[in-house]
Amino acid sequence: EAIRDMKGRGAPAIAVVGCLSLAVELERERERGASRGKQEMVTFVLDALGFLVTARPTAVNLARAAGELNSFLSLEAARPETSAESLRESLLCRIEAMLEKDVQDNLKIGKHGADHILAGAKGGKVRILTHCNTGSLANAGHGTALGGIRS
Repeated sequence: EAIRDMKGRGAPAIAVVGCLSLAVELERERERGASRGKQEMVTFVLDALGFLVTARPTAVNLARAAGELNSFLSLEAARPETSAESLRESLLCRIEAMLEKDVQDNLKIGKHGADHILAGAKGGKVRILTHCNTGSLANAGHGTALGGIRS
């Protein structure tokens, strides 16, 4: 609902929040002691990813993240030794890695931006104007537009 109702903005943030919402649901199921077979787990996750994408069909990052998880899920589930629980664990780790990658990408963009700003300032003052959603409003943490300023 939060994604559909646009309570969060910024394409990277929407993707991360969407994937984390799936992780929360998977974790809640485990805490409740709910169990699914491997195929039921696959169906549940694919349905959840499909629902997330339809909540904001124009959110390209969300569709891309859902596609990545879909591909990952298909590969993991195809392995005979993969159980429903190991599939859940793999998905949770993959989603956490997506969050970490977003933060690391933001930090790299921030460093690049900071270097560019400082090179252009040549010891003097600069004015910076940002637009749209910036910083942690648009990303999982550091931000891209504000990343250069923060860095």
